[in-house]
Amino acid sequence: DFRIALPAQEELLLLVQPANTIPEGYQAIPWQEKPEFYPVFAEVWESSQAPVIDGTLDDEAWESVAPYLMTDVNGGSVENAPQVWLATDATHAVLYLAAQLHDESPCGTAHAARDASLWTEDSIEVFLASHGEKKTYQIILSAENCIWDGVDGQGTGWTAELESKASRTADGWTVEAAIPLPQFDFAGALELNVCANDNPGDHHFNLFVTRGSFH
Repeated sequence: DFRIALPAQEELLLLVQPANTIPEGYQAIPWQEKPEFYPVFAEVWESSQAPVIDGTLDDEAWESVAPYLMTDVNGGSVENAPQVWLATDATHAVLYLAAQLHDESPCGTAHAARDASLWTEDSIEVFLASHGEKKTYQIILSAENCIWDGVDGQGTGWTAELESKASRTADGWTVEAAIPLPQFDFAGALELNVCANDNPGDHHFNLFVTRGSFH
C-alpha cells in the first residue's frame, strides 16, 4: 500500500492498484520515506460504480476514494489546499477525476467557444502521457464548465473525448470528469499531473512539483 509523498517530486507515474509489474527504472517507495527525488506511484482506486458526472462530490463512488492534496509549485503545503480524487472502472478504460477548490469568488467566463484561454481563470489542468513517450495531452476545465484541450501545449488538432461538469459550492467550486483512456492509445504506464489556477492573483498549485511551469 503506497501513497504520494509530494514535496520533492519531479515525475509522477500513475498505476492502478493492485499492480503486477513495475516498469524498468522505477521503484515503489513507501509514503513514509521522503528522498530528494524519485518517480512515485499514485493509487487510483477501482470503483464498482461509475460516479455521476454532475459537478458534485456526494456520489457513492467517491466515498471510498482517498483525496490527494495539492501543494504550491515548489512542493510547499498551502492552507485550504485543492483536493483531487482519482478512480477508474473495473476494466481500467476510464479515468474518473474530481477536484475541490476553495475560493471565495471563483473567476471565470462562460465561453461560447471551446479552447479559450482558461489558464487565466479559475481552472484545473490535467496532463496525461504514456511512460517513455514525449507527447503530452492537456485538458483544462474551468469553474464555468468550459474546456480547453490540446497536445504539447497547442490547442489545435485534437479534441478530447470526455464528460465534465463544474459546480459552485459555499466556499469555492468542484469539478468532475470522466476521461476514456482508449482515445490516447498509450503503450506504456499512464503518467499524470493535475494542476490548478487561482485567478485573479496568479496563484498556482500542483499534484506534484512543477517548479512554476506546468508544461
